[in-house]
Amino acid sequence: MIIDGLCKDRMMDDALRLFSEMNEKRIDPNVVTYTTLICGLCKFGKWNEATRMLREMLDRDISPNVQTFNVLVDARSKEGLVKEAKGVLEVMIEIGVDPDVVTYNTLMNGYCFQGQMDEVIRIFNTMVDSGLQPSIFSYNILISGYCKKMKIDEAMHLFREIPRIGLKLDTGTFNTMLQGLFRMGRYAAARELFNEMQAADLVPNTQTYGILLDGLCKNGLIGEASSLVQMMERNGLYLDVVMYSILIDASCKDKKLDTARDLFNQLSAKGLCPDVKTYTMIIRGLCEEGRLDEAKELFVIMEQNGCLQNEVTYNTIIRGFLGQCKCYEALVLLEEMTGRGFSPDASTSSLIVDLILTKGQDPGIQELRNKFLPKDGTLNAGV
Repeated sequence: MIIDGLCKDRMMDDALRLFSEMNEKRIDPNVVTYTTLICGLCKFGKWNEATRMLREMLDRDISPNVQTFNVLVDARSKEGLVKEAKGVLEVMIEIGVDPDVVTYNTLMNGYCFQGQMDEVIRIFNTMVDSGLQPSIFSYNILISGYCKKMKIDEAMHLFREIPRIGLKLDTGTFNTMLQGLFRMGRYAAARELFNEMQAADLVPNTQTYGILLDGLCKNGLIGEASSLVQMMERNGLYLDVVMYSILIDASCKDKKLDTARDLFNQLSAKGLCPDVKTYTMIIRGLCEEGRLDEAKELFVIMEQNGCLQNEVTYNTIIRGFLGQCKCYEALVLLEEMTGRGFSPDASTSSLIVDLILTKGQDPGIQELRNKFLPKDGTLNAGV
């Protein structure tokens, strides 16, 4: 179908133009045509046009099907417009279109992202009361919601209940539970669950290993996290820059800067390019150890390598120089930062004010004061 192809290629204007030509030539569109256009419009955030298209369908006595409404529920839920999404559900029931499991799951997921677990449970119960059998994804949403609310025992109870009702746990279910356990600091239970996952012949995916790595690092188990990375490398498992960055960040925070730098330096040999977050992690670690020359060198190198500094990078290195009372160097960076449209954050601004108040006679600090405290005495974030 040409209209479907145009919508998938994000050529909405062409799709709508073709639809208009169909009408002019008295070629009647069907429910598939309208659903395709509504889906395309929703992806572009054109809610009013999508709603108008739905009304046009009804005016032409073309009955929307469950897929039509699912598109609308999904689009609004993903935008955080859960009340509007629920309104779509009410309309479809009103005109006699029965929601399916996908409809309810989509709405549950939207409310879960909003942290509204009472509403998630209410929708789940409505689905069951309507005679529909919840899918594993339905339960994954509930487990995710409980984990986000730190109700790990409720999540685990539901996790154990799933096989008893005839559904098979999937990788997504295990991933959600692992993340919840690590978040609560229950890393021993997380280890056991990971072993259970493998015993169930479920293959851990990249997300699983990312959760393990992040959880181990955040619980201070840096050595175990390093062993996990080495095991993945030995087994030929793919690690992206985000996963290496987790270990780099943890090593920096654990005051193992040389280990972090070794990992960082290995990235290019592995065919990976550090991103701005990775560079900023190393720069922060160097600044915290007072190795400002190395921090500044890396700050320059990252731009030469095509990775532009962001506001966080600038604030990080500026605080490093201010912390060592190297105000002239900090001032140069401040002016460069604001010239790029960035501003000092609250921590940087507070540090500047503290220096002005405690060491205001220092020539470098006086220059900072002149730049940051004009005659009215208020902080000038724009330099």
